[in-house]
Formats: sequence, C-alpha cells, structure tokens
Amino acid sequence: GGPSLEGVVFPVDIHPREAKFAGERVSMGSGGDSFYEYLLKQGLQRPRSKARLRRQYREVIDTAVARSSGWVSKGRRFVGESQRARSDPQHKMEHLACFLPGMLALGHVTGVATEGPQGGSSNAHLTAAE
Repeated sequence: GGPSLEGVVFPVDIHPREAKFAGERVSMGSGGDSFYEYLLKQGLQRPRSKARLRRQYREVIDTAVARSSGWVSKGRRFVGESQRARSDPQHKMEHLACFLPGMLALGHVTGVATEGPQGGSSNAHLTAAE
C-alpha cells in the first residue's frame, strides 16, 4: 500500500496557487505541528486506510524527529527546525514543539508506532517523547 515516505520530510509552507509544498523550512513546531498530528489522527480514525496511514505516520515521524531534534547535553534534547536540504537542526526552541512529546506518546499508547514489519520504532518514539 502506497508509496513509501521513509526519509521524506515536508516543509511547513504551501504554495497558495499550486497547493503544493513550498520552501525549505521543516518544523515539528509552529507551522508543522498540525500536519504531523493529523497524520496520526487519520491513522486512528480511518479504518479503511488505517494500515497505509499508520505506516506513513511512522515513516514521516521517524525522519522528522531525527532531522529536527538534537542534544543540548547528555539526557537533554531540543526540537528545532531544519532545512530540507540539510540534516542538522537549528539550535533554537520551536514554538508549539511542546506538543510533540504528547503526540509521540499517543502514537505509542495506541499502537500506531509499533505496527508493521519493523515494529521497532515504538521505543524510539517513546524515548523521544521522554
């Protein structure tokens, strides 16, 4: 089912006339948080498309968390923004990124992060949420 989104990140901006993703800014906070939350919500609420949507959520979140977070010091993590062409996050706190741990925990508790052939992303999501 459906194209793989593994390694894909989505910018926060959408071109108003073309209705396509535009720009380079990737964020788990302001501007991007709702997109990622809706991936999870759709996977929970749409039974007919459940497997495909849940797989897409896992693939996108795995990539986005890896690209948008970094370590401040041992045991302390931040969520910033990044550019699509670069893999390192900018070292600044993103507005609304505070909702990310709750979304990751919900994905874990509902089983969305544990389904599929890999099944191993659950611990990564829960660890990132902590």
